[in-house]
Amino acid sequence: MKKEFNNTFVFPRGRPFVLLSLYAYILEDWNKYHAWDHEQHRNQ
Repeated sequence: MKKEFNNTFVFPRGRPFVLLSLYAYILEDWNKYHAWDHEQHRNQ
């Protein structure tokens, strides 16, 4: 009973962190690309 509770407790806690880190990684990557895009437009 206690083990089952632990398993259901771990998943909701672990998943959002993974999603959050993935989201932060994508956001950071997008910002880098966006900044590079701005540089290219300025140089033209």
